[in-house]
Amino acid sequence: MGQTETTGRNLERYVRDRWRLVGGKRGMVGLCDASGVTREALYGWFRGDVEPRMGNLSALAGALGVHRADLVAAMDGYDLEAARRDVIAREVEAAVAPLRSLMRDAGL
Repeated sequence: MGQTETTGRNLERYVRDRWRLVGGKRGMVGLCDASGVTREALYGWFRGDVEPRMGNLSALAGALGVHRADLVAAMDGYDLEAARRDVIAREVEAAVAPLRSLMRDAGL
């Protein structure tokens, strides 16, 4: 499997999952209607025939309720949403740790 095929499959998996998550109707046809991207273009990206232009990624991202960077990252196999959650969890834990220590020292 070539790099472009892998990129297309990564994009397809992310797009389909995200469309379901936002309650998208009528499958990929509904997404195409919502984004203004043609079905031919969308399926061409998924197959790895061609890579999407930034303007088309922006339209697709808008319909999916994400940033264009999320789509680009997904194409490369990264999940920016998960990375954001991990960063937030680490920051919260770092902020809460001193409070836990104080409570433990106070016998609470």
